[in-house]
Amino acid sequence: MKSIVAAVTAIVLAIAATTASAGVVITQDVTESNQPAGHKTEQTIMIQGHMQKLVEGDREYITDLDAGRLYFILPAKKAYMNVPFPPITGPQRMIARHELPIGLKKTPRTDKVAGYACQDYTTVTLAAQGTVRVTQCVASEAPGAKEFVEYQKTMAAKLKHTVMALGEDVPDGIPVLTIAARFVNRFTGSINMAPEIVAKMKAETDKIKPYVVTAKVTKIEQKDLPADTFVVPKDYAETKAPKLGLPGKITQGTAPGNASAPIPAPPAAPATH
Repeated sequence: MKSIVAAVTAIVLAIAATTASAGVVITQDVTESNQPAGHKTEQTIMIQGHMQKLVEGDREYITDLDAGRLYFILPAKKAYMNVPFPPITGPQRMIARHELPIGLKKTPRTDKVAGYACQDYTTVTLAAQGTVRVTQCVASEAPGAKEFVEYQKTMAAKLKHTVMALGEDVPDGIPVLTIAARFVNRFTGSINMAPEIVAKMKAETDKIKPYVVTAKVTKIEQKDLPADTFVVPKDYAETKAPKLGLPGKITQGTAPGNASAPIPAPPAAPATH
């Protein structure tokens, strides 16, 4: 009897260990409206436990939520930056923006993307010069969804008492499609501005097309990831100088579709004589 109990216990522990160590790898194509038609950037997100690695082109980001650190890495230069997570300063938040989640509200709309049934979530952010609208279709039954959501919730808890705290609940699944659009606000002028100048400025700003980033999942895999997946190679040098350059757009990470290209400024008002 004892041998049976021991065998069952061993099986249960083995299953628990496998479940605890399981990771998820998400691959997606990212397109931008300001790039030539057909141009795509492949993005890979790896999550296991409370760690994430994002690979996009020649840049990598490793986030260790338990250690409270984020590493921005340039493999070609064998260099990296090490910043706290949650980030504290403006420059640190700029580096970490690939990793920061966004608050989304659930909508009634559903869809099917890459073979996965998904639920739409959306948010709109208003700013002085432009409006950002983000829509995600989230698949709760995708492989690794549980691990993905657990990571997102842990991150949200880390950000709870910071300026980056989420205003909404974490979506229940993996975003399989994200569309982020930045629109330039229509020029309204001021009370002292001549009507003809206001009209001209409105016409000019109306010509500016929205900047749109689309991220669509091509593959989701659930598998164990080696521990060194989330470790900066020993022969890489740490730097605190801005030689690495700042990250480009946000598209996935924890918040796929957070397009971060600058909103085009409205044209300058004509000089009055």
